[in-house]
This record gives sequence, C-alpha cells and structure tokens, in this order.
Amino acid sequence: MKLTQTLLLNVLPDEGQAGITTARLQEKLCALGMETTWLKSTRRALQRLEDEGLAYSERQGRHLYWHKHPGVGGIAASAQKRMTLDEALALRVLSIAAKAYQLPWAVRSELNPMCYAARQRLEKTPVGNEHNGWVNRIAVLDEGFSRLPPPVAPAVAETVSMALFKARRLSLRYRRATDAERTILVEPLGWVTRNRLHYLVARQPGTPDIRHYRIDRIQAATMERPFSYPRNFSLKSHIEDDSAFDYPGAGKKIEVVLRFDHAWGAHLLETPVNETQSIVTESAKNLTVRFTAWDSERLTWWIRGFGPHVEILEPEHLRLAFRQDAGRSVKLYAGKESEP
Repeated sequence: MKLTQTLLLNVLPDEGQAGITTARLQEKLCALGMETTWLKSTRRALQRLEDEGLAYSERQGRHLYWHKHPGVGGIAASAQKRMTLDEALALRVLSIAAKAYQLPWAVRSELNPMCYAARQRLEKTPVGNEHNGWVNRIAVLDEGFSRLPPPVAPAVAETVSMALFKARRLSLRYRRATDAERTILVEPLGWVTRNRLHYLVARQPGTPDIRHYRIDRIQAATMERPFSYPRNFSLKSHIEDDSAFDYPGAGKKIEVVLRFDHAWGAHLLETPVNETQSIVTESAKNLTVRFTAWDSERLTWWIRGFGPHVEILEPEHLRLAFRQDAGRSVKLYAGKESEP
C-alpha cells in the first residue's frame, strides 16, 4: 500500500478531535501496512494537503499537530459536485449495508470518502425529497433477543482485516473473560460476524486445526510475515458443511420431528427451517414438521425458545433431554407462588 492523498485523509483526525504529529501519523500508516517511506516524504505530502486547503496544522510547543478540514474526503470534494442523486443514494445504501461486512482497511480508505460525499450530497437536497428520505424507510433487524455487543478496538479491527486481506500472520495478545492473557501466533483465514459478535477464523502455523477467536477479546494485534493461504480451505464450507458455528453438539446430522401448537408453528409454512423440511400433519390445533439438521446446541436453543408450545417426537435422545429439563423446571418453580 502506497502513500496517497486518500490514505492520508482517512488517517488524519477530524476537526474537534486530538491532532496527530507527523511521526505518530507515520507509525500508524506503517502499522496498517503502508510501504516504508521517509518521514520527510510524509511531511511534504501533508504540506501539499495544507496548500490545497484539505488539511491544516496547529503548532503546540515544538510539534505540529495535523487535522483534516471539515467536510473534506479526498476525491469526495470533487465527486460530490458531479454525483447524481441516484448515485448518491446507491452509495449511501451501500455504506449502510457494508456495516455487516468487515472490509479491508485499504478498501475502506478508498470507499469512505465517496460514501461521505454521497451523504453530503443527499443532505443538501430539500426535505421531503424521495432520495433523501429513502434511507429512513429501510432497516435491518437482528434475529432473536438483542444484546449489547462488546466493543472491538478500532486498531485491532484494522490490523486483523489488513492481515486477512494481505495473507499475513498475526501475533495476538488474547484474553478470554476467565483466562489470563496469552500471546499466540495465527494465520487468519476468515472474519465471521454472527449475532453482533465478530470472530477471527484462523489456524496456528504448522497445525491443521481451525479455531475461532472472538475479536473483542484481542487486546493487541501485530502483522507478521506473509503465509500461503490454504487452497483447500473454504470459509463457506467451514460454516455450512462443517457446521462450525453451530456450537458444540454430537457433530452429526439427525432427523427431527416437532409437533407445534399451530399458532406457534405456522411461520414454518412460509419460512421453512431448511430445504429438507416437510409437513407431516396439519390441523387447526397442531402442525407437525420433519427436517434434517445438525445435532447441536444451536438447534436445542431454537427449540427451547418455543417453550410448552412444541413437543419433540423424534429423535428419542433429544426428547429425553427435554423431558429431563422440563422436570428440573417443575422442581424450580414448584410451590413458588407469585406475590401480589
């Protein structure tokens, strides 16, 4: 990655934020994978930005602290002038949808100015304009009970995505809630976001085992030397065929038969569990469905969500496990009356 105007503008802090010195800016650029350049070259590049009115500096003691001017985003300034409303809306929606994916920092550094220009272009249209109002008429919701996601350090996210993009090993300082911090060396293979949690799919050098690391648990990350990304690895197959994110279970597929109270199971008529689902019986009172799925904790958590409105008919081991859980629930609540 070479030093460009767009790259500099995306690293420079906005007005109102703490400024950054040339030396600190140089360190940050190098940490993100920029090709090594002389500090004087970075100073000259910053000076050109200042001459063009895109950045400014403030002297504090012996050092200059740099910011970018408000509303400046490299090519965004000129792009905004020639961008049509249709193009601006398309980019605005793209920027919203892209939040579900962790784009490499090098890619985001080029895309962000265009998305900023699109937002500015739309904000200058009259209130009530159909282009300006569209983004307020669409939404994407998470499934299930929503929890606050743990924060991911921006520097960690940038380093991890860049290492994944460039196929570079990562040295991680990693700590789970119940464990002491440890340092591990991994080869990143994928980034998975699920239920608002971010996971790094990786393996340790010299081992075939694929592991998942919660990115919010990474205290610090440093890029190391390149590695050969395995040609026989597919993230899609790892998730779908290996059921890697279905939580621990028996590790095999089973045939499941469930009898629902009709009102609680009717949604499966429109949104089947998967392509193997079939309707066994249906009446005004009950709905019985059959499907094949991985025997996993994810499956049992889903079934438990229906409480007393579903009965497991098959397989027998799953039915027995739920019967035992129901017995424990009866004991937990027996003799406990709600106070008025």
